Amino acid sequence: METKIMKDVISGKIDAYHHFIDEYKNPIFQLTLRLIQHEEMAKKYTKDILVKVYQQLPYIEGNISFLILEMVLAEVPAKTQVDDPWLRALKPREEVLERELRVLPDGRKRAFILSYLNVGLSEADKANLCKMELIEYQEAIKLAKNSIRKYLHETIPKPLENCYELWQLQDYKDEKLSKDKRQEMIDHLEFCPPCRDVIKALESEEKIMNDLIHLPALNNDFNEEVMKGLTPYSAKKTAHRTWKFQLLIVGALIFIFGITFPLVQTIKPYTKLVGNYLAHGSFYNVWDEGSYAVTDNEITVDITSIEVDPIHMVITYKVDSDNKELMSRNGLDTVFVEAVDEDGKKHSMEYSPNYLEQMNQQGLHEETELYEQNRERKLYVKPLNSGSLPPEFTLHVKFRNVNGWAGVWNIKVPLQYKKGMGKTELVTVNETVVIDDKIEVEILTFEKGKYGSKIVYDMRLKEEEVSRIDRKLKQTDAHYEKAFLDSFHRITGGLTLVNNQNEYLVPIPYPSYSAFNKKSPYEMIFSTLTADRDYSEYKGEDSPDSTYSTEIRYLQYMEPGFHSFTVPLKEVENEPFEIDLGGYKTETLTVNRNEYGWLDVILSGRKTQYNLTRDFYWEYHDDTGTRIYPEDKARYDDNGVEENVTFFNLSLVPQGPPSSSLFIQSGIILNNYIFKENEHRIPLN
Repeated sequence: METKIMKDVISGKIDAYHHFIDEYKNPIFQLTLRLIQHEEMAKKYTKDILVKVYQQLPYIEGNISFLILEMVLAEVPAKTQVDDPWLRALKPREEVLERELRVLPDGRKRAFILSYLNVGLSEADKANLCKMELIEYQEAIKLAKNSIRKYLHETIPKPLENCYELWQLQDYKDEKLSKDKRQEMIDHLEFCPPCRDVIKALESEEKIMNDLIHLPALNNDFNEEVMKGLTPYSAKKTAHRTWKFQLLIVGALIFIFGITFPLVQTIKPYTKLVGNYLAHGSFYNVWDEGSYAVTDNEITVDITSIEVDPIHMVITYKVDSDNKELMSRNGLDTVFVEAVDEDGKKHSMEYSPNYLEQMNQQGLHEETELYEQNRERKLYVKPLNSGSLPPEFTLHVKFRNVNGWAGVWNIKVPLQYKKGMGKTELVTVNETVVIDDKIEVEILTFEKGKYGSKIVYDMRLKEEEVSRIDRKLKQTDAHYEKAFLDSFHRITGGLTLVNNQNEYLVPIPYPSYSAFNKKSPYEMIFSTLTADRDYSEYKGEDSPDSTYSTEIRYLQYMEPGFHSFTVPLKEVENEPFEIDLGGYKTETLTVNRNEYGWLDVILSGRKTQYNLTRDFYWEYHDDTGTRIYPEDKARYDDNGVEENVTFFNLSLVPQGPPSSSLFIQSGIILNNYIFKENEHRIPLN
């Protein structure tokens, strides 16, 4: 049905586009609102995206729902500000849940919201949108629910001590148990009213969260706002080419090439040109051996080379146009890559754009002469699952957006993958470094190829630290949630690769490396380009004769926080207020009235451990025990650099009867270790 409506729109029937606005305006808006965290800005993004979808209709292939939501996730920036005026229009219970949703980690938030949006996509499609494997996507949703459920736990009965735990009852409700386990649970529920009450409460909770995600909705006036920005398409007339015309053109081609072939020896694949014309009606694909080009929307994308080694593939391509203005950046290019074998089986691939452009987008370097020399457009490509590619396949590279210009540039390149695989230098390292007597970093192997290098490593908490965290967790309701428990055992970190000239190899940020629940051992791939330690000054290409070391740059893990204290809400100035927070120490408290008559509460102190930065996720409660959400200006400060620290700087906007005190506790603490150059450097070869 949507294909027919798309054809109607493209043929000039602009009113048919109302179908797509009605179908997608609310899912786009509801997702965008949680990302941008401001209602009016979310409306603007929703309108802009629907206009852009209209403009790209002639070029859209595949599932339009997928492409629309992919556009939202790619173009809408994630914000951490939660003081959206729309929140104040919610009921108190809805507002609390919405605020809990908005402070979720970005990946979990996206997965959680997508799971409730009814846009005709499968779980696998939604996982793909989140750049996750299906199991990662399902785990992200579970962890998001666990975080939000911290508030809902107050209304959910607790299972009896000899009953099933809450996470097991949740799996039963979600129908994720095996047949035997489900039957065992049914038998138990028949004679256990407390567990049945928990199931009912979970079902009620599910409805609450579903209803919340589908708030707010856009009215019909919004449709007219979108339609005002659209220009009707003109119906295109295509000349019908008969079989006689095809034969005439092919015959002329053979005649021309027959005459010119002795003179132009470089034009070898002329028969392929004829084949392309018969198959596609134009000479759009293979221009010469090793060059694959497609033209659409007056822009030509040309793949000029594909380099292969056991670590990854490097695709080099050019973009040209006589009529379109093309920027020097390639960060706006939207590309999909997959491998298809001779049986038609698809093999999942992942890619990272030109690392120079990645660094530039982060503002880490200026446009130097070296940058200009090395700004060829490159894609770094590898299989999503190691060792999964066949000896021969066709690489499908699909461009959908080039420098902001929409189009369809589908390029297929046959590859003899096995023949392109050269030898690599593989070194078994097996070196372990212990950090703060809590963390073990083990470097397993180092592999050097022609077009990059790879480090395989593991990062883990020591058993003593895992036991300490588990003991803390068991003091809370979190021990009912196995997935929530496991998230406290995960450690992430960053390694750098440095050569014997003290130059740092630029890493390639493949999407799978950022998966929050990726299993060990982990890997990191580096390019052959060198820079300083901050990637702000580029040095050039690495020497083939270099030797290497790796440095531990940072480590990160979270733990439950059990620091709590009460602040009397009476005006004081820099009053002594000392608490040991492990690596930090509070020193002074200030409570005063600001220009609006509201109370400001400021807690200051200092760091006591130079390489440890701790982010405290504070929770605030008034006299009645009701959780409140004051604006904290200190969260925008960089408290990880200076010795002096502002723990929070609150503005208490009156929301009810005045409170005489503020109860404060740290729900979660994020521990960040940041190391100096050469502090933890391990030789690799």
